[in-house]
Amino acid sequence: MYEEVGSKLDLPQLERQVAEYWRQAGIFEKSVARSKSEVIFYDGPPFPTGSPHPGTVFVSILKDAFARFFTMRGNSVPRRWGWDCHGLPIETAVEKALGVTNKKQIESEIGIARFNDACRELVAGYDESWERYVHRVGRWVDYPNAYRTMDRDYMESVIWVFAESYRKGLIYRDYRVVPYCYRCETSLSASDTRESDATRPRQDPALTVKFRARRSVDQRPAYLLAWTTTPWTLPSNLALALHPEHEYVAVGAEDEVWILGAGAFNAGLVGSRDVLRTFAGRELVGWEYDPIFPYFADDAAAGAFRVLGASFVATNEGSGIVHVAPAFGEDDYWLCRREGIALRNPVDEAGRFTAAVPEFLGMNVHDANPKIIGHLKAAALVVRHDTVEHNYPHCWRCRTPLVYRAMDACYYRVEKIKDRLLAANEEINWVPDTVKHGRFGKWIDAARDWNISRNRYWGTPIPVWECTGCEARWVADSAAALEQRAGRRLPDLHIQHLDGIEFPCTTPGCTGTMRRVPEVLDGWFESGAMPFGQCHYPFENREWFESHYPADFIVEYPGQIRGWFYCMHVLAVGVMDRPAFRSCLVHGTLLTEDGSKMSKSLRNYTDPMILLDRHGADALRLYLLGSPAAVMADLRFRDADVAEHVRRVLLPFWNAYSFFVTYANIDGYTADSSERPSPADELDRWILARLAAAVTVCTRGLAGYATNTATVAVVEFIGDLTNWYIRRSRKRFWAPGLDDTKRSGYDTLYYVLTVLSQLLAPLAPFIAEQVYRGLHPTGAASVHLTDWPDVVAKPEDDLLMQEVATTQQIARMGLSLRKQAGIRVRQPLAAAQIHGPRLGPEMQELIRAARNGHVRQEGDRVVVSSGSRTWQLAPDEIDVGYQGKDGTTVAAESGILVALDTVVSDDLRIEGWANEVNRHVQDLRKQTGYAVTDRIELEIVGDLPDHWRQTVAGWALADLAEVHAPDGTADLSVDGVSFQVKVRRSSSVSNNVECA
Repeated sequence: MYEEVGSKLDLPQLERQVAEYWRQAGIFEKSVARSKSEVIFYDGPPFPTGSPHPGTVFVSILKDAFARFFTMRGNSVPRRWGWDCHGLPIETAVEKALGVTNKKQIESEIGIARFNDACRELVAGYDESWERYVHRVGRWVDYPNAYRTMDRDYMESVIWVFAESYRKGLIYRDYRVVPYCYRCETSLSASDTRESDATRPRQDPALTVKFRARRSVDQRPAYLLAWTTTPWTLPSNLALALHPEHEYVAVGAEDEVWILGAGAFNAGLVGSRDVLRTFAGRELVGWEYDPIFPYFADDAAAGAFRVLGASFVATNEGSGIVHVAPAFGEDDYWLCRREGIALRNPVDEAGRFTAAVPEFLGMNVHDANPKIIGHLKAAALVVRHDTVEHNYPHCWRCRTPLVYRAMDACYYRVEKIKDRLLAANEEINWVPDTVKHGRFGKWIDAARDWNISRNRYWGTPIPVWECTGCEARWVADSAAALEQRAGRRLPDLHIQHLDGIEFPCTTPGCTGTMRRVPEVLDGWFESGAMPFGQCHYPFENREWFESHYPADFIVEYPGQIRGWFYCMHVLAVGVMDRPAFRSCLVHGTLLTEDGSKMSKSLRNYTDPMILLDRHGADALRLYLLGSPAAVMADLRFRDADVAEHVRRVLLPFWNAYSFFVTYANIDGYTADSSERPSPADELDRWILARLAAAVTVCTRGLAGYATNTATVAVVEFIGDLTNWYIRRSRKRFWAPGLDDTKRSGYDTLYYVLTVLSQLLAPLAPFIAEQVYRGLHPTGAASVHLTDWPDVVAKPEDDLLMQEVATTQQIARMGLSLRKQAGIRVRQPLAAAQIHGPRLGPEMQELIRAARNGHVRQEGDRVVVSSGSRTWQLAPDEIDVGYQGKDGTTVAAESGILVALDTVVSDDLRIEGWANEVNRHVQDLRKQTGYAVTDRIELEIVGDLPDHWRQTVAGWALADLAEVHAPDGTADLSVDGVSFQVKVRRSSSVSNNVECA
């Protein structure tokens, strides 16, 4: 006997019970220990701030699905959780909690040690929130033993990665222009400016300013017109740049001459003016001009304040001439460095002007724009003042507009190893494959050296000590090396413990002191080092790591192409000269229903926990895993689609399981084998063939990291199982007794449900577990500990599936015609015809054969057979342009033409009434909780002939009677005729379970 299945399904409650069983029985731990063959998975560490949103839940679902699949394929899949604990996300949250408004407060008022302690406490406090979501969604992961980037062992591995890279000549220190956040007072990397919400629309002034050249044109003073959207950089101007190969024009402007790009002039930048002369850009290179601000005028003697040629100057915006401030622009910096012009930086770490520009002393650079513009207008140097809205980089954590600022920083030599990075990329299996040479390949190809310095506190310290008296440098590669220098045990490796370590320079003759450089490492460097850090390599687990590297697969969203994927790739190639992972799935982005970005601050999405408690995790998993977002497409997330997967997939699957259990228990059937049956019945053979096809597609999809392909195959199979196989097998199971034909049906359905629960195990693990264990009441610990099904299709399966597919097509066409004619599905019709002009009076025999499933497609012909007779319908024998006669509707598709006689006689109409009454009676049986074997009393109020009343009663296992105290009542109206049905459980019980 199988455990009875309730008539109502509470998916969230079922999932909680299954999760508790997993916990008590240690199923996850057993799955990891079941094999010595390992599939290595790296889990990208999230920041433990806030609660997960649907997007972060999605990636957990994907990771879990693949891990479960590879486990069932005979592998152990260790799954260690990780936390990205360092960096700006944590620091800014702590600043808010401590009331910090500027970075200086941390050092002068709070203290670095206390600040870092607060960061540690914040990280620890978010663990429980994430764990609840992760477990509720059904993800198996080693949460208690999570690696954390703030732990001593992890940080020691990061220090080793730095030291090893430095030893290989891949890290250097230089003064360069980098993205800079003046609120956080730290430099950032190019990857940070590509983070979500980092580049956002912003309005800025667009200023065309005239610079007086130290020569004239047509005996009039000449001015070079330069365009900028950063007026605050003009006090630091040291040069002008133009493209030497572009054309420039000199135009009359009263008693002056203005020089600008020909393209800008033609675009109307200065209105309609007479062109006095044209220049090739190279003719203007070398011209000198007067500085518009006096602050650095003395630099003219060293080559400043002249026109430089530069290929980066564009002609499609501005004036064709750009002003150059090498302290605040990367192109500007390299151009002036090439020309020997020293940079001048009058802006401090907080983004305020220093005393070098007294008129604007203490002003924030962006706030100073109006005053600078006013100053230039008063000097009659502004030709045009506009406002431009453009995409502008902002800090990815505090959303402050960034500036580009010259900084002394550590850099990773990405350009030195670019060829190796590109070659290693060829070894990676990207899903989708367009990422390899698309977004990832192009990002590598255009990458510049990576700024790995951060001017902050909560992170792994850069392990470099420099001498105060000479250029000597010492790089630590381990905690032991640091402790040797410190002369004491270091319980922690954060800067409050390392910055006190000082020692004499070892350079002969030097009396200087070795002190650590002040920065910490970019958090992306730490997350990129996770393959080493998670197992404390090379200090522990050396043999394991080297035999299990690289990872077999990783999964994250598109933002990580320039983030975690890229940083891990750079460090892996730099240190190991190999890629860090063999396969990488890039999933899509979840948007709100209206297509906007999901935002925690706006709360424009339903909390995933609410969805899980409302519809269950399996429904959410099937929705997401089966969506295009599983392979990098965007998805407009709809709560209603989660509910739809309950109705369309999970309930039908559960009802199929319930159907089997109910009738198997009635007949005393118990499966004695899990082997594939070999039935004679064509319908049984067909569902087994369909199952084999579904297994093939599902296996191929999951093995290729395409859960959408796998999920769609399983969902479609559930539809065929419930809507076609079971519906057409019901009378066989309702029949009394247990003959060979019925046993064959049980064997087939049992086997199909067993394999189907295995296919669902990675996708919908809760309901799959419940059904599988219900089918195996003794000896089955978990579906997740079974081997993945290997169902081989038989040679004749393809032909059989073609035949049934044609029959299904005919049925779909018939349903479509009913819908067009407005005829209910339960309304019987007089005739249905499959038209072929030469069939004539044989048509009804052909229809009966088609209804019995004896239809197949052979090339472009449809073959219908009945005994020894065969009809072949060729395309030229079927006129898809047929018009139905009066009372007939016609549909044609793929060489098949179906005609329905839509004239409903009185007898047929009454039969339709009986069918509708029966449906309501059956619904009442379910609603009142009657068992299938319960005999009931039934009263039908309404104009239904007696013989149809008796027929409905037979279908419902009922005795007709007056029901005065009904268990259930239903009112209905069919064709304007009203009926009422009442049911009550009868005291008698019958073994005849033949009901509709």
